[in-house]
Amino acid sequence: MGKTWTVVLALLTGCATQADIDTWRGASLTDLVLTYGAPSSRTELDSGEYVVEFSHSQTVPVNSYTDATGTHLTGGGTYHCRLWFVLDETNRVKSGSSRGNIGGCNKLIKARE
Repeated sequence: MGKTWTVVLALLTGCATQADIDTWRGASLTDLVLTYGAPSSRTELDSGEYVVEFSHSQTVPVNSYTDATGTHLTGGGTYHCRLWFVLDETNRVKSGSSRGNIGGCNKLIKARE
């Protein structure tokens, strides 16, 4: 049971939170672009506000090593994240959200630090 909680705590502390995304409130579109590059999409809203999306995806190869007990595979997988920010008419961030896995979203959200 102790090992399970250690893994759960490690995953939770490694997770980007809504609080991390909320640090972007009041930032400009220029700030977002300088951090993440060009948005992958922009959608105008009826209110005059708009949503920009930033996407990231990366495939990490599986590594292997051999020892006295045999060959073992480590790592590997696909990391992905989509970030959305709502900006007002003055190009300032009002809110944001994310969807993806830990490896993908942490890389994007933590890029601001």
